[in-house]
Amino acid sequence: MKHLLPVLEEIILPIMAKCISSDGQDVLEDVLELLAYFTYFGELSPRLWSLWPQLHALVMDFGIDYWENILIPLDNFISRGTDVYLASSNPNYQESVFTMVQHTLAGDFEELNMISAVKLMEVVLQNCSGKVRVCSHTCPPNFILELSRVASQH
Repeated sequence: MKHLLPVLEEIILPIMAKCISSDGQDVLEDVLELLAYFTYFGELSPRLWSLWPQLHALVMDFGIDYWENILIPLDNFISRGTDVYLASSNPNYQESVFTMVQHTLAGDFEELNMISAVKLMEVVLQNCSGKVRVCSHTCPPNFILELSRVASQH
């Protein structure tokens, strides 16, 4: 089965890329589930990594309600491709995570979406402990955002 994933990826990736946009709202949950399978069971190819900016754009635009579904492939990218996640500068995946988390925690969104954002921070801290090169820059603002959000609710 594992040997079929690269072949399927090559065929299905253009369709997934098209559907991870406003054009694919009707099938977005299914496409994100499919992407979760590819990022969990297959090799994290550059083609799969090329979908990260679209996932980022989805969170920043209309896809905030799909945060739970988006979290799974992002978690797989970070936990299974930690070296790529840490080394990439274009796109800068670390900055992307911070931006998505900041957007969610600073926005007026449902608590479920905030939980997914905090879980994404947790994935980074668990998988990149001692490796996050901008931890002194990124971690405190994340925690400040989270704490300010919690404080404003009580």
